[in-house]
Amino acid sequence: MPKQLKNLLEVSIQKNSKKYIIIFFCLLILLISIWISLQFGALDIKNNKIIDIILYHLGWNETIYWTKTESLIIWDMRLPRILLACFAGAGLAVSGVAMQAAVKNPLADPYILGISAGASTGATAVIAIGFIDITKEYAVSIGAFTGAITSMLILFLLNKQNRDSVRLLLSGCVIAILFSSISST
Repeated sequence: MPKQLKNLLEVSIQKNSKKYIIIFFCLLILLISIWISLQFGALDIKNNKIIDIILYHLGWNETIYWTKTESLIIWDMRLPRILLACFAGAGLAVSGVAMQAAVKNPLADPYILGISAGASTGATAVIAIGFIDITKEYAVSIGAFTGAITSMLILFLLNKQNRDSVRLLLSGCVIAILFSSISST
């Protein structure tokens, strides 16, 4: 029995080793790009300063030898943008996988289900009605988000009792055509 278990473990490690290698290299590329993003910009900051600034703000370093500008650039500008980009990318990946699982098609995208058409209609409506004066620079984004949510709610209401991916796709195409016709008129 131990020999069979050993053989089974070796086979499973060999099968999954390619996945782990790919995941490792993707994480390595992510960490390298984060480090490059922290280091270079309008003001290039050296590696040791970046590490010390981050450690200082985390409470692990007490010596200060950098300028307040360098600290603001790293801690208040670059690091939040990098973290937000990582979270946004992760959110897009999760939503893409969820959409592919719902449609049961690896080529699924927001255009298939009419979500992009709803977002386009929402943005167009905000511009056409003139809500830009009320909410300033966020008006078009709010309108696009509202349109996308509206098209998703219609899609879910049409397919509430249904588990068929073909009907979901057809409903998405109908919603895309509906919202595209609204935004083009």
